[in-house]
Amino acid sequence: MLAATIDLSQPTNGLPFSIQPGKLNPATTVALFLLMVPTIWLTRFAAARHHQLFQLKEHYQFKYSLAMAVDGFKKQSPQYADEVAAVTFRNLSFNPADRLSGKSAASDHPNRLLTKIMDRFGMNENGERK
Repeated sequence: MLAATIDLSQPTNGLPFSIQPGKLNPATTVALFLLMVPTIWLTRFAAARHHQLFQLKEHYQFKYSLAMAVDGFKKQSPQYADEVAAVTFRNLSFNPADRLSGKSAASDHPNRLLTKIMDRFGMNENGERK
C-alpha cells in the first residue's frame, strides 16, 4: 500500500514535519484532509469567479459590437430602421449580471454532503437564505 503521512516529531530540512512512506497515522491523515479541503474549495471558487467574469466580459463585448453595428444595419435596410432600433434597444437593455446568477456546477461545494446540509438548512451556494 502506498501511503505517505506527516511525522510531526522529527524536523527535517528546516520543516517541522517529514513525510514517511508506509506509515498511516489517522491524526495526520485528518490534518492533511483539513488542509486540503479549504484549498480545493478555494480553487473551485476562484475558477467559478473567473468563469463568471469571462462570461460577463463576453456579454459586454456583444453589447459593444451590437451598438457599433446598428448604423450599418440601418443603412443596409432603411425600411426596417424602426425594427432594428427596437431589437437593439431590447438587447442592450438587459443586465448581463442577471443572467450570471443562475446555479452552475462550479458554484456547488466540492463535498456533496455539504450541499445536502445547506439544502436542509435552506441556504443557497452563497450561504444566503433561500
